[in-house]
Amino acid sequence: MNKYIIIIFLSISYSIHASDAEIKALIKKGILHQKNNECAHAIKDFKEVIKRKPQMYKLYNRIAFCFDYLGFEKVSIKYYKRTLDFDPQDPYALKTLRRIYSNKKEAESIKNTKEILIPKQNDGLTNLINYSVKMFYNLNGVLYHSDRDGAYKRKFAEFSLGKIYPSNSKLGVATIIEEGLNYQKLHFFDFHKSEFFPVAEKELSVVTPFYSDTRNKIVFLSTSKDGKSKKLMQVDAKMDVDPKTLVEDFYSIDEFVMNEESQNIYFVGRKESGLKSRIYKLSSQKEIVQLSFVGGDFSNIKVLSNDKFLLSRQKNDRQKYNLLVIDLTNKLISNITHEGFDELTGVWGNTDKSIYYTASNISLTEKWKTKLVKYEREAGFATTLSKSAFLQEDLYVDELEKYVYARSNYDSNYEIYRFRISSPKRERLTITDEDEEHLRFMTVYKKP
Repeated sequence: MNKYIIIIFLSISYSIHASDAEIKALIKKGILHQKNNECAHAIKDFKEVIKRKPQMYKLYNRIAFCFDYLGFEKVSIKYYKRTLDFDPQDPYALKTLRRIYSNKKEAESIKNTKEILIPKQNDGLTNLINYSVKMFYNLNGVLYHSDRDGAYKRKFAEFSLGKIYPSNSKLGVATIIEEGLNYQKLHFFDFHKSEFFPVAEKELSVVTPFYSDTRNKIVFLSTSKDGKSKKLMQVDAKMDVDPKTLVEDFYSIDEFVMNEESQNIYFVGRKESGLKSRIYKLSSQKEIVQLSFVGGDFSNIKVLSNDKFLLSRQKNDRQKYNLLVIDLTNKLISNITHEGFDELTGVWGNTDKSIYYTASNISLTEKWKTKLVKYEREAGFATTLSKSAFLQEDLYVDELEKYVYARSNYDSNYEIYRFRISSPKRERLTITDEDEEHLRFMTVYKKP
């Protein structure tokens, strides 16, 4: 009988020590994440430690710091107060809360100011110190922006803005504001006046608008009442006038991209109902040129400013996607992928020499088998940067080609991640209970 008691005691003792080792490893891992500004991962580690060891309440300060870094000031206050529930005299929590409340009081005393402001005409748009590229996304219909590392998350507007479609303009941006359940109305946001202008109000279902500085017009697609077809249209940015149809004799234009430098518009269109789509170019001289002649079902087209190559995906007879490149000089098509994927998204790097794409197939476990790939066009060489069990969408490559950004449906909802191109490192930039949607990047100017 005593033998069994000793064995049980030794087993329990070993389990306790193993658990302590795991706790220390988790804390060390969380602190490392925090030092590397990977705050979403750090929060997860610290919460797991407190779940197992509630007496380690000092970690609430670290959780609070991480939430504040990610822009969730109200949540950070809650966790600092949780520290004070255990230790009312905790110096770090008291000092930090005093600073937060002091800053809030000072901010409230200055009326009509914002952390980030769009400049007036004479504010010197070329001053490099006064602008930065911000990450924009939707959360429950509200537009948020943050730094590119996910820090300093803020609402862009206090009202529901819908979606923005940046075009690297210094004058304004096209936006879609949802009205009711079915209406998507076009607006123009003027940077200099910080005002919204309703545009083409008779068009009730607008998609993918693009504001052109050169034209001072917005090019957009308008969906028919039955939802079966779309028209490519153009309208003045600041005047509520009837829009003009840019392409006639097409049953539907499914999508388009515009090269602001050359003023060429590339679009996927069908001339008749039931036909497969083809890729066309509407030149700045209003000439329509067909670019693809075989296959069909093209989508997700991308073109660079040099007008040399076009990137597109194409659905095959098995309803799988492959990625291809069209040489716009000789109209030759080259496949980048051949095996076919359930989901596929591709973007150019900073030149026509590199392409990044995320390819996904549904696995037997009802999750995704996804890979993020860098493809070198001239060499025809593909390098897998990352693999995961989650779908990835809305790819974006930064201007230094250092990071790839994407939305990923990790943990049953979409969050924003970035991947370091030079290494397999992945960072989670948002942490919410709802889906982040419509990931875009836009240059925002600070008032000097």
